[in-house]
Amino acid sequence: MRDAAPDVEGVEADRSVLLAGLDTGEIDIAILMGTAGYDGFRCEPLWSERMLVALPASHPLAERDVVHWTDLRSERFLLPAADLAPEIRDMLLGRLAVSGSKRDIRIRTAA
Repeated sequence: MRDAAPDVEGVEADRSVLLAGLDTGEIDIAILMGTAGYDGFRCEPLWSERMLVALPASHPLAERDVVHWTDLRSERFLLPAADLAPEIRDMLLGRLAVSGSKRDIRIRTAA
């Protein structure tokens, strides 16, 4: 690992690259979103981030002061094909779960 120094250098990369960097000692700390279960690494939650929903101004829910998860059950979601998409998808499925109903959650693929 690098010697302790007052300056901090950051790198943004896919989860697998960050974990590999931790494993080889190339990086000291990785900040990841989602599941915190990786063999050989100690993972601790840093904060609980509020999720935001962005709606077109013409959407029926856009005029509400508060939008609940239950209000979103019939909506279509499109997630980016980044390494977080599967974990965000799983979180959405858990939050929007209703017995016997199917969610419309899509992951955008590269064009």
